[in-house]
Amino acid sequence: MDSGEIPPTVKNVIFDLGGVLFEWSPEKILAAVFAEPAAREAVRVGAFEHPDWQDLDRGTLLEAEAVDRFARRCGRSEAEMLELFREVRRSLKPIAGTVKVLEDLHARGVGLYCLSNMSEACADHLMAEHAFFGRFRGIVISGCVKLIKPDPAIYRHALATFGLQAHETVFVDDRQDNVEAARQVGLRAIRFVCPEQCRAGLGPLLGE
Repeated sequence: MDSGEIPPTVKNVIFDLGGVLFEWSPEKILAAVFAEPAAREAVRVGAFEHPDWQDLDRGTLLEAEAVDRFARRCGRSEAEMLELFREVRRSLKPIAGTVKVLEDLHARGVGLYCLSNMSEACADHLMAEHAFFGRFRGIVISGCVKLIKPDPAIYRHALATFGLQAHETVFVDDRQDNVEAARQVGLRAIRFVCPEQCRAGLGPLLGE
């Protein structure tokens, strides 16, 4: 990115975490914990794809309770479910290319913010591990505010919390439904595919 001036119409970028700044692959997580395909399928359906996972992200279900529910629903032990949650944390590795985009935007003085669906406990773990969270001027985590994307209310909450104007702000997320919901509340939005595509999409919006 060059060091050209940023047009006054677009001043801020809000980043999602999982699938944008961090790797997110339920299939790899399951494969790391369960050797048998049948077990992986049972936990995929009974945990990751169950409404309880959304309640974890929403902050209305605690991990301790989820461990018990998942174990009973999937026919697995609580020890395995505890290991599943440990593997979730281990699997969230930074995507180096996106972190570089973040650092370059910070160097240009772009306002950087974070809006992510994630449990409070998981977000706290990541923030303690990775210094680049210090680049964000504000962070909204779904589990802390009891709202989740793509509910338009969480985008409005983030804009109000950050003190931003929607038309001056770009939102980056890997899910199309989240991108569309952001656009409905007036945000500009990019669906993340890879760091290079993200950088290319942000460039014209930020005056490159």
